[in-house]
Amino acid sequence: MLDVRDQWLSLERTGEWRSTPPTHIVQATTRALEILEEESIPARRRRYEKVRDDLLNELEGVVSPLLAANVQSPVCVAFVAPSGMADQAAFDGLYRHLASHNLYIYSKLHIATRSFRIGCIGEIQSGWIQQLGCAFRTYFRPGQGAAARPISAQETSQALVKVPPRVAASAQVPWSPETAVLHAGYRRDPVTKAVAVPIYQNTAYELDGDLNHIADVYNVKADGFTYTRIINPTTRALERRYAAVDTGRDSLAVASGQAATFLAIVNLASGQVGDNVVASPYLYGNTWNLLHNTLKRLGISVRTADPRRPETFERAIDDRTICLFGEVISNPCLIPLPVKQLAEIGRKYGVPVVVDNTTTPLVCRPSDLGAAITTYSATKYICGHGTTLGGLIVDNGKFSYRGASRFPLFNGPDEAHGGIIWRSALQDVDDLGKSEFLLKARMTWLRDTGAAIAPFASFQLIQGLETLPLRMKQHCANARVVADALKKHPKVRRVFYPGLFEGADRETVDQTLNPAYGHGAMVMFEVEDELAGRKFIQNVDLMYHVSNVGDARTLVTHPVSTTHTTVPREKREAAGIFGGSIRLCVGIEDVDDIVRDLHKALAAI
Repeated sequence: MLDVRDQWLSLERTGEWRSTPPTHIVQATTRALEILEEESIPARRRRYEKVRDDLLNELEGVVSPLLAANVQSPVCVAFVAPSGMADQAAFDGLYRHLASHNLYIYSKLHIATRSFRIGCIGEIQSGWIQQLGCAFRTYFRPGQGAAARPISAQETSQALVKVPPRVAASAQVPWSPETAVLHAGYRRDPVTKAVAVPIYQNTAYELDGDLNHIADVYNVKADGFTYTRIINPTTRALERRYAAVDTGRDSLAVASGQAATFLAIVNLASGQVGDNVVASPYLYGNTWNLLHNTLKRLGISVRTADPRRPETFERAIDDRTICLFGEVISNPCLIPLPVKQLAEIGRKYGVPVVVDNTTTPLVCRPSDLGAAITTYSATKYICGHGTTLGGLIVDNGKFSYRGASRFPLFNGPDEAHGGIIWRSALQDVDDLGKSEFLLKARMTWLRDTGAAIAPFASFQLIQGLETLPLRMKQHCANARVVADALKKHPKVRRVFYPGLFEGADRETVDQTLNPAYGHGAMVMFEVEDELAGRKFIQNVDLMYHVSNVGDARTLVTHPVSTTHTTVPREKREAAGIFGGSIRLCVGIEDVDDIVRDLHKALAAI
């Protein structure tokens, strides 16, 4: 890695070899060795050899390998230039053609052997290989020859996205979230060139071709579509896109937000009675019931900790704790979760932080704060129009399960899928190979519980996602005006809104939320008592009285009568929900109309 010429100059000038490499080389090499230790040399060789073989198969019949496959380097594959490409100038035409499609190979022709190389195999993904093969075939069409006009990017039939390989295949795209909501994870249909994601409204996929390959797909040794309960092209486009928006490693779409929370937690379970979750008490009513009743029946207990005192989470952790859990901004009490501090505690004890970010998509990106897993009820703001159920689980890539005794199903054979070891399985698949957490969740819990999202629902969520940045900014702006108006009203006892918080809560909010968007769209306030709360609800006009949140319209709820009616009173009040509590989800209407309707309903109390 050192330039010998520099060392020679050092010897001439000082009489000593310059033996200390630059700091950045030491750091890069150290990190590379750490990654190699995690992956293992045999696993890396298998991964590189698979990419090499895929390259050779894709370009078969178009260009010939310089060497037999068994002697090709596993890190750099050499191909013989086609006839007619005898000098560097001829090769440059091919290079410019590939570059116009964001496809790059080694930019020199080795004249002696008339060969060129494709390197950086460790970074190549299957989508890029498919695009490369397509670009080669269009450039070397029969009768055109190497001197033919390069086919434009618009004319090339390609795979899902026309971006560099690592961009296409991973969530680490160079786009802002505002761009990713429109472009990430899908470019156009490879056959029809349709730009909108198609609705693949089907359940099964024809299992044609080599039966060994088909078996590999079912055994998680190759990518492929098997059954829509597990994977579907429309849904997969949604998953790739939202992972990019949330800067996660990958995401999994499921039937609802409840399904997302359930699968995210039970996927961490050991399979033995005694696991526990340390959770905030400030939770959506059905989430509270899921944790305190349903999970208890599955042998998973819940310990409550105070998000205003992160040390209480730390004290509750033991060797059977599988995660720390809470809502970034709780529904409906709006208590902020100190995600960053919990992530630090989690790292100390080897426990992942799982957060529900339903009420603040884009307003908060938990991956930036160290959360391991983020869940969403995509039914809410991501959909945005109250039409579609769906949930999302995002693996932020912030947690390693390797060697942790509390996660035996990640570190040993999993009988739920033929004794598979999930970390090893990542080496055999490309598209699904970014997250062992989500691969396991998909192939066991989603497969077995059937909490699958419908393809049409995935399509509708993609439509909603495209306008999410615009809507969230308007939601947040309107909510601030509404909160200020309620604070001044004589019949309102208290107003809860993150933008109005002070003290420690304000510090957590400032650390957690993105000021470019605001402080969310939810406002909670209190009137005198339960009777006053009911009168308020019965006198709204513009606002809709529904139990949903996250609609483009302004929604109002009396939690005691709806979402929290089954939660015991002492538990409900401990969570900050009283008889006179009113939850507002401020919409994107003209804010003056919203305030006018609030004053009308308050006047009736």
